[in-house]
Amino acid sequence: MMSAGPTSFFQTWINALTKPNEQTYSEIAASPNAKAQTAFLWVFICALVEFFFAFLVQGASMRPMLEKYGLGGNILEGGLGSTLIRMICGAPIAAIITIVFFAILVAIVQWIAKMFGGKGTLYLFSVQK
Repeated sequence: MMSAGPTSFFQTWINALTKPNEQTYSEIAASPNAKAQTAFLWVFICALVEFFFAFLVQGASMRPMLEKYGLGGNILEGGLGSTLIRMICGAPIAAIITIVFFAILVAIVQWIAKMFGGKGTLYLFSVQK
């Protein structure tokens, strides 16, 4: 059984992935951290890290491919400074877009569940005390 207090990000995910059953998910949902704001924050942080590394790897792997097909490998040139600017500016914008699509997807799933008789409530933008 999980502790009564709030659990950390990593402990929540470890519980969700290693004990995938109704009781575990009920305990996670009953946690004081189980709010829409927490979900958005976790998705934002994960997307930010993912896009940061994607920009880093894509820049290095795209240049040879663009040159191979004659599309001008100099599109991604500019050195370390421009790469850092692209990562620092691009990753948060991509993470925000991810949050928007995450919210839309959750709303659609909730709507479909209601069509099939689901009784859940959509708390995307509610402020819980």
